[in-house]
Order: sequence, then C-alpha cells, then structure tokens
Amino acid sequence: MACNEPTGAHESMHEGNDSNGFSVELEGDGSTIRVSGWGLWGPDLAQRVVEGLTEHARRARRPHGLLADFSRLGPQGGEGQAAIRSIMLAARGSEVAGAAMIVTNAITKLQVVRIAKENTLGRWTYHATEDAARTALGALR
Repeated sequence: MACNEPTGAHESMHEGNDSNGFSVELEGDGSTIRVSGWGLWGPDLAQRVVEGLTEHARRARRPHGLLADFSRLGPQGGEGQAAIRSIMLAARGSEVAGAAMIVTNAITKLQVVRIAKENTLGRWTYHATEDAARTALGALR
C-alpha cells in the first residue's frame, strides 16, 4: 500500500503494513524531513524508503534537518542495513543542517553505529526519545 498525500507544505509517503513499513514526510514549513521505520525491511521496502527520502529531499527547504525515527525498527538484514546506510549517507550533503536518530532496540542501535563508523558518518546523533532527538536537531542547526 502506497500513499502520497500533498497537504500544503506537508507531504508524506507511507508504505508497508502494521508489521513492516516506513513513512517519509516533510514537516511543517519543509525544514525537516522525518523518516519513520518499523519492523523488518525486505528488498522492496528498503528500495522504496531510499526513493522516498530522495524525492522529499528535493522538495525540502535548504538547509533542512533529517530526523529518523527508528524506535519501532527491528534488527535488519542486508537490504534493510543498506537502506539505513543510504539514509545516513543522505546527511552528508551540505543541504542537511543536522541529523538525529531515535533508536531504542539495542541490536538495531549496534547496527546503526557500525554503519556510521564504517562510513565516517559523524553528523548523526542518537537518542532514545523524540524530544531528545528534536532538541539535538535544533541545536545542530
């Protein structure tokens, strides 16, 4: 199930189901892209989340923040880890002012930190709550 909903400055894309999926949205005035993920991403979902992020990044204000809510994302296989790597690499661009991730599963956090170290992705901050992530994201801008 895919859904693209233009609602003024707020646009969103949702794919998957209650068990496995993602959403990508521009928040408020387009100054923050929010990527949310849950469950396990297979090859199709992994490819679509990267496409969704790329599409929304074109519409976002410059510079913009990137907030990844992976609080419901489980440990990933190869395809899911590749998608997470692509999301994290997107923060390298000069148009991204800051990047924060909410991650609560210990194994998923280990995967994310490993991906960050392997790809020299030091711009990310990691948090257990959305409030902490938004505070950090605001401070990075």
